[in-house]
Amino acid sequence: MAYRFGGFPYIAMAIPLEVVKKKIEKLREEIREHDYLYYVMDSPKISDAEYDGLYKTLKKLEEEHPELITPDSPTQRVGGKSLEAFQAVRHRVALFSLDNVFSQEEFEEFEKKICRFLDLPLNSPIPYVCELKLDGL
Repeated sequence: MAYRFGGFPYIAMAIPLEVVKKKIEKLREEIREHDYLYYVMDSPKISDAEYDGLYKTLKKLEEEHPELITPDSPTQRVGGKSLEAFQAVRHRVALFSLDNVFSQEEFEEFEKKICRFLDLPLNSPIPYVCELKLDGL
């Protein structure tokens, strides 16, 4: 069976844990750099789609190797530091982290997660509101 590892196709085989660990560390470093450029400097150097690809690869590798997850991993926190020019605002209702959805299968997984969170039976009718997403500062 063919898979993708860091954007490259490969045939399913045992990849040494040290190789996976180095790939994860490289992805974390790259994502942190792009977070800094995006959130602090307001000067992104890659597209949102490219960033999402890096993040998704890291998340998948960590899911396959949970022993390599660290508390400082970008997958273990929400957002980044924003410009100091912005005033802090406390929300009355917590905003939970949202996952990106790029396919019907990912949407179905998202919906299952929502049903579990809301303690609803699977396939319960759930109303959705869709809006354009505007990124950046």
